Amino acid sequence: MKKFLLLLALVAANTGGCKPEVRHKAPEVLGERTNEQGEVTHRIVREISYTVGNIPVLTPDGPRRRAENQVKYFMDEKGKPRRELPVMFLVNTNAGNYEKCWPVVGTSQWLVAGTDPIGNRDKLFFVLFDESRIIRTNVFSVIPRWKSEKSEYELQDGNRTMMIRSPEGFEKYDVLAGTADKVEK
Repeated sequence: MKKFLLLLALVAANTGGCKPEVRHKAPEVLGERTNEQGEVTHRIVREISYTVGNIPVLTPDGPRRRAENQVKYFMDEKGKPRRELPVMFLVNTNAGNYEKCWPVVGTSQWLVAGTDPIGNRDKLFFVLFDESRIIRTNVFSVIPRWKSEKSEYELQDGNRTMMIRSPEGFEKYDVLAGTADKVEK
């Protein structure tokens, strides 16, 4: 019984007194909207924090640690308080591996596009959204950059048109209408 109590005291000492520690990554700007003067009026920002703490299990190597991450997205708008963008969690789920958000000029809408991070990157995921909802999603077959050394897509016309390099040739995708046409290039 004394050995059990001693072991219990060791477990409590190794796991109980440690407060979780929170670590923050530097905020990352995913996209900016500018006015005619080139001033930034809107900015989508991603903030990631990690909570690291001990798991209450004693192992031969000592206490085990775990890290949980939390991702939050915000809209910074000139002259207004920062506000959280919960819609970005749905955008992130639908867009796959995207690096940036682009504003659709002349609208309050944004788009993200990214290739499938799990496969061989031959699928392009597209999401059109505004601050409150996802407007449209789409998936395109593309020739991946690693095969052709050229980008899978190119944005034009104030991000209203997306030129897509598909296996069948070029497609011109109208972002707002959600229609695609074959294009000779």
